[in-house]
Amino acid sequence: MMIWQINLDGLLLTRTTALTIADGGEAPAERLDAYLAKIRELEGSGHALTTAQAEIVAGVEVLSGEARLRAGRRDDARERFASAAARLAPQSAGSNYPVLTSLARARWRLDDQAEARALAARVEASQYRHPAYAELAVELHPGAGPGPAPSTTGRT
Repeated sequence: MMIWQINLDGLLLTRTTALTIADGGEAPAERLDAYLAKIRELEGSGHALTTAQAEIVAGVEVLSGEARLRAGRRDDARERFASAAARLAPQSAGSNYPVLTSLARARWRLDDQAEARALAARVEASQYRHPAYAELAVELHPGAGPGPAPSTTGRT
């Protein structure tokens, strides 16, 4: 039952929130907070999250941080981004590109630009081309648009 509560609720929440934001709406901050409170309660009772669950929960934390930023609650947002980064860091040594992408986004939001770019470079060197990575690439390199980044050597 806990697997369904963590996985399905988290996935549904991230997808519906992303769609709401894409349509110009506001993130459901109360739902995000309630989900994360449930996760804290489960972890407090000794339940260890699986790798996949940690990734799902970190996704909700990032969205919650984004919602808090939009509401002008910068310190609260930083807490969410830091929590997501800490949750994903143990999985960052390998080639789990969704994790690297989410971790890069959290590091970027924490103003750790060098680490965010280093993580993004690892993803860029792979064949992973998920829309989440495309969004991150636009954030890291605004104005670059699709295709290779503009040359810095002056040659074309």
